[in-house]
Amino acid sequence: MNLLPYLRGEVGGVPHDYLFWRTKPNIAVRSGTWQLRKVNQTDLDVNSVTDVAANRHPRKAWPQDSPDGQMTPLYDLSVALVASTNVAREHPEVVQELGVVL
Repeated sequence: MNLLPYLRGEVGGVPHDYLFWRTKPNIAVRSGTWQLRKVNQTDLDVNSVTDVAANRHPRKAWPQDSPDGQMTPLYDLSVALVASTNVAREHPEVVQELGVVL
């Protein structure tokens, strides 16, 4: 589905109840102002996972499970349009609800 008309304000309303993103092995879902992510943790530093260091990415597929574990941050996009503050501890019911659809 093309979301550009919604982002440009050409179409009103909401395209779907849930919007999903996937960049293996990481996934995310958005519902209303909530965004829940499930991401693999890594022991790499930020310079190792940026575009500048893209040639350092593994030549084979990323593993689905990280030996460093996973985290599931929750963001309230009504507070900030950029997902920056993890509010999962304050809203475990939202994590539970959105975690089911992931």
